[in-house]
Amino acid sequence: RSDREKGILPDTNLNSKMRTAAILIAFASVATAFVPSSVVRSRARVPAPARENVVVQSTFWDGAAPPSQVLGPFLSKQSSSTLGLASLIFLAAGLYSCHTNNVNLPVVTPGLVLGANLTPISWGLHVASWVQKQNGK
Repeated sequence: RSDREKGILPDTNLNSKMRTAAILIAFASVATAFVPSSVVRSRARVPAPARENVVVQSTFWDGAAPPSQVLGPFLSKQSSSTLGLASLIFLAAGLYSCHTNNVNLPVVTPGLVLGANLTPISWGLHVASWVQKQNGK
């Protein structure tokens, strides 16, 4: 038996078909770049609904720390110690995930990758905790 019959060499007919398909797709995408804009239909733009009673607050503050309102409706109601504890928990979970992922490097676990993203979130919680502490909360 030849190497092609044994399956060692790739099927040239399949490679030829794939190459032809790739060339056709590339040609079609390049050809659409030269279509005049008047031929291309644009979507009808729907005007955004008018917003009434919008209150714009200034983001300027005097002093070392901004007011608690800059943290948003949820974090501004939390105490500094709660945010500090959450920051510590997020940091520990993030560092654990980073370390475990690096130890098992050939195998990357999606859960550990998501857990590693808790590390920068812990920094944000740390800053929120500092803001609340500066504001006496």
